[in-house]
Amino acid sequence: MKRSLSLLLVLSLLCALLAGCAGKVACPPASDGGDQEPLPKTEGAVARCRVVAVGEDNTLLLADVESERGDIYTLDASGLPLYREPTERGELLADSQLAVGALVEVAFGGDILESYPARFAEVRSITVLPDKFDDRCALYLRVLGDLWGKDEGLNGDVKYISVDLAATSLTPAERSAVAWTFAQSHGAEPMELSYEQLCAEGYISGLMGENAFPQWEKGILFTITETDELVAFSLPCMSEGEEEPSMSQFNIKNTVSFGASKWRTALGAYGFSKCVAVQNNDGVWGDYHINGGEWIS
Repeated sequence: MKRSLSLLLVLSLLCALLAGCAGKVACPPASDGGDQEPLPKTEGAVARCRVVAVGEDNTLLLADVESERGDIYTLDASGLPLYREPTERGELLADSQLAVGALVEVAFGGDILESYPARFAEVRSITVLPDKFDDRCALYLRVLGDLWGKDEGLNGDVKYISVDLAATSLTPAERSAVAWTFAQSHGAEPMELSYEQLCAEGYISGLMGENAFPQWEKGILFTITETDELVAFSLPCMSEGEEEPSMSQFNIKNTVSFGASKWRTALGAYGFSKCVAVQNNDGVWGDYHINGGEWIS
């Protein structure tokens, strides 16, 4: 009898404990008295994405920075609540504050609609991570645009545009988003193959024989390759023993060196080398400078 009473007591305590936990989960967070709008509870899924392009109708091209498959999405942001920071209570922002380069978290129902780029189902909100801004995608889109404008005779009658960004620090999805939006802007089908891959898959003709003349009759290849070349700066003179200042004091967060080219045939190519660009403390990449030679073949 005592054993039965003890067991009953244990079960009663366990039920009370579970009820108390459930009550804590269900309780809303205590208000701090502020007038900020609370972020909605996320019951579906959250995707962390980089904004790569913003259309005139507020349609976003997003790159899932945590995806190893290179997942990209389009999202109509019109009318969606936009918040700052992934906190329990966040500041409600205006649509105009969402820019190319922003890192955002998209809360949605969990399903992905099949298309390319894909689309989120039941989007609930967008949250901006203000300290993670980085518009390197925009920088490389400017470089690709400049390459397109050089020796424009190489661009004629292209069905495919392959953009090889494998040797950059962009994520797989960022690379896919840049390739897609650049090719789409010129009415071509996007690809991400290197010269070697294009040859292996039969896109490049004229590889064999005594009069070999490699060429891509229906496409053009764009390549950007980051390098390890140091970016030099002229800093103020320092006294002996004085500690070297942080680059952030000069509004410099990061630097990059790279080369870029476009290729159509063995005698139809253009490129430039030893390019450098600087990112400021806000994450914005400025204009790039060509310190090496420009070449054409």
